[in-house]
Amino acid sequence: SACYVLRSQADQWVAATLFTLHSFASFSIAAILGQVVNIFRQSVLEAFMPSMSRLEAAGEARSMMEMNARANVLVAMLLLPLLGFMFAFAADIVSLVYTASYVDAATVMRVYIMGLAALVVELSTVLQLLRQGMFNLRLNIIVLAVSVPLSYYGGVHLGLAGAAAGSVSALYLDRTIVLRRIAAISGVPVRAQQHWRSLARHLLWTAAATAAAWLVVRWLFAGSPHIVRLAAGAVVIALIYAPFNLRRHA
Repeated sequence: SACYVLRSQADQWVAATLFTLHSFASFSIAAILGQVVNIFRQSVLEAFMPSMSRLEAAGEARSMMEMNARANVLVAMLLLPLLGFMFAFAADIVSLVYTASYVDAATVMRVYIMGLAALVVELSTVLQLLRQGMFNLRLNIIVLAVSVPLSYYGGVHLGLAGAAAGSVSALYLDRTIVLRRIAAISGVPVRAQQHWRSLARHLLWTAAATAAAWLVVRWLFAGSPHIVRLAAGAVVIALIYAPFNLRRHA
């Protein structure tokens, strides 16, 4: 919706108000990350939406939520290690693609990534199927009203990264409220709406693989070109993460 778009751009307005043009450019570079997440989510949505719609029409709310949970685990399995890679090597990515002049974007990217991790729990389709359009509109207005002051406060006191805090806080507030709303309407408790244990497993393996990759690159490739550091980091993450996660879904 238009309100959701406004919400997603609110921190960029704050950055444009508080910082120089160069700093705002760095901030905008970091904001591109959201498009990567949307590619994954949209692909899964198109595959699962018809079946979820049939289940909702048949009154099988639990089965619909089970399918949504399976879709979100699939997204998490693929997306979390990518986000982990970008978190660990944000400075190398920015320096390689945009030159070192915009390396300030790396810190903002890391803040955004902490928020984007929450988007692996995709709930907009569930709200749509439960006919909660008006609730979603009201929620976006409330969250927008919360995120703008937070971004402004963070920008004034913490700099560029602080300005991104409003959007990150808004994402977690949104997910918390929506999960409770779905529980109230469908009768499916929050603990049963998602495969929380599987999501946590993917997150923990991502953290372990990312930390190992960062240490390996720091020790063995400290003076190497950015492309070499990125390639080495990606290989280490794949070698650690893939055998213990992709195999479960084979």
